[in-house]
Amino acid sequence: MRINITLVNFSGLTIGTEVFLESKIFNNAGKAQGKQGFKILKFKINRTVSDSFSVPVSLSSIGTVSPTSSSKTRNFLLSAMKMGGSMNMTGMHRINGKTYDKSRIDETVAANTTEIWVFDNSQGDEPHPMHMHGVHFQVWERSGGRGQLIPSESGWKDTVLVLPGEIVKILIPFSTLTGVFVFHCHNLEHEDDGMMLQYKLT
Repeated sequence: MRINITLVNFSGLTIGTEVFLESKIFNNAGKAQGKQGFKILKFKINRTVSDSFSVPVSLSSIGTVSPTSSSKTRNFLLSAMKMGGSMNMTGMHRINGKTYDKSRIDETVAANTTEIWVFDNSQGDEPHPMHMHGVHFQVWERSGGRGQLIPSESGWKDTVLVLPGEIVKILIPFSTLTGVFVFHCHNLEHEDDGMMLQYKLT
């Protein structure tokens, strides 16, 4: 398991100060998200301590996966069906036009191979954080939307955010851990709506 760590420096703040982790308003994720800011977590300074901690010069070394090592490219269109007059939203959010079916294997992947997976949200109007079970991957390329990778995407990931108008390519070195796994949008209402498929590593 890999854990993301954020370092926060509270030195210089007086006792009684409150510091908040906030979700700010943003406008590049369509009409459904980012329209209001809210506080997520509060830190309250209640004492003064001595701390000799210093940030290491080097945290880790990450080898990059080469696109030339890929044996196959798979394309996944992220889409939402238009609501009908009944306002029934069940099964609206789809991957390649499909919703989750536990009895169906959507992709079969050979163990110990590297593949390129392409998540296409170029025609979408909602953000989709695409999450994969059973593997870690590297984000290779983003076109449309933000048009570039961001610093936090330079390491190993199990989730990548695909905003409206974007196409994101990832490089996946599959291991020998065979079995059936899912990949899905990590927006809770989207995955609950069936925006999830299964792959089988053989």
